[in-house]
Amino acid sequence: MTMTYTVAVKNARAQALANQIDASSSAGSLTIFTGSAPVGVGAITTQTALVAMQLQKPCSATIANGTLTLANITEQMVQATGQAAWARLKNGDGVAIADMSVGLAGSGADIELPTVSLIQGSYVRITAGQISEA
Repeated sequence: MTMTYTVAVKNARAQALANQIDASSSAGSLTIFTGSAPVGVGAITTQTALVAMQLQKPCSATIANGTLTLANITEQMVQATGQAAWARLKNGDGVAIADMSVGLAGSGADIELPTVSLIQGSYVRITAGQISEA
């Protein structure tokens, strides 16, 4: 049997994630990379950072029904050309919090983009961001 949680527990877990992102005096970030994600939110090796999106502080707009809805994220210019494959959430001190998959819209990836081919000088805009548990 798969363990399931009450909404109260899911909300507490979402708040704990928000607290980790907001743990430093600076805002956290979401960076999109090429290549394979490191095992266990490990060290970056050969992956290339394509774009770093600064989060708001606090990062959450709301937490309800087990879902952390992120506050608005300002669009950012892509710094390198490449295929987006995964992303990392970090706190304002640069400490890694979580890694997520990146894929095309409808792919079921954690972060869905209209294209995963990012071109240096173009912009990435995140229109909505939610993190939730199944």
